[in-house]
Amino acid sequence: MTQVNLDLDQATQQRLDFRTFEWFKDAPANGKAFIHGPYVDYICNTSYTLTAAVPVYFKDHFLGVAALDILVSRVEEELLPYSDRDPIILTNVDKRIIFSTWPKYRVGDLLMAPDFSPFHQTDYFILYALANRDANKNTGHTL
Repeated sequence: MTQVNLDLDQATQQRLDFRTFEWFKDAPANGKAFIHGPYVDYICNTSYTLTAAVPVYFKDHFLGVAALDILVSRVEEELLPYSDRDPIILTNVDKRIIFSTWPKYRVGDLLMAPDFSPFHQTDYFILYALANRDANKNTGHTL
């Protein structure tokens, strides 16, 4: 295993071809917003990041992609006050964990938790809650 270091060389960052990034390729192909991540952004900040991208058109002519990076830590700051009662997990549509109130389920991991069921789903995210909270009281899970 090789450690990847943060590239702080501005010249390297200026030579990046964003057209090769998944968020750039998928947004125009779908014609709608695309959210990539969570992933560790080794180019900019070495933190878990989400990239939201939307294709930009003018008179049906594709101009490019408008994109915004959001740190997962910022998402956590926003969601934590609302998650003080019940265990919840937020994933992307591929079940990659973005936010979890259970330390067992970490950001970036794939959700493989039969005791959680989808509570709310959009085109971009799935919010999971404990499937049967009363049934899980005797399983050793702590809330």
